[in-house]
Amino acid sequence: MKCNGRIVSVIIILINSIIWNVSHWSSYKSVHVDVFHLAATFVYIAIGWYLGKKYDEAKFYSEKDPLTNTYNRRFMNRIFPKLIAEVRKNKKLLHVFVIDINDFKRINDTYGHETGDQVLEYISGLLRKATRKEDMIIRIGGDEFVILIPSTQKIEAITLPRHFKCHLHNSVSPFTIHISISIGHATYPEAGETLSELIQSADKSMYEYKVQQKINV
Repeated sequence: MKCNGRIVSVIIILINSIIWNVSHWSSYKSVHVDVFHLAATFVYIAIGWYLGKKYDEAKFYSEKDPLTNTYNRRFMNRIFPKLIAEVRKNKKLLHVFVIDINDFKRINDTYGHETGDQVLEYISGLLRKATRKEDMIIRIGGDEFVILIPSTQKIEAITLPRHFKCHLHNSVSPFTIHISISIGHATYPEAGETLSELIQSADKSMYEYKVQQKINV
């Protein structure tokens, strides 16, 4: 990595500087000590910067789904209490959507897991287009996504399914197979106050939506 090369180069230069000062400045003890301390300080700063950067990177990727570049369940569990506190403070609603891809197992079994992964990437990209920057898209496992939307009005969030289906319908699909989704919705605090209650309520709503879709076929 570039970061590794950069930090190693800095450390080597500073260590060489220390060695040079030890061998050439021995007759100027006070100056030598000052230079040594200065060089050592730079080394500590460089190492601290590098370790801090690696820690931030590790934390960032530990809360991201590597395939879809959406958030993961770990992020959702961490952010939910903060989100609820913010919603209560600002007297907003929190909308929870559960989305899954219809017949995803059949897609995997028929066309292979590589195609299944491409479908997941495609759907997550459309979800980003259909949502706002502050909305949180989370892949909680398999083909199931959760979207957390803080909002002042219920109507703002209810339009999400229509926006997403519009994107899905109008986008140029790279697949020859038909792709459709089911969406369930729950609102805090009406449908529950805990994350599990809200997801359970949204799941129930999604199941009812699936049943209705089959009836309408």
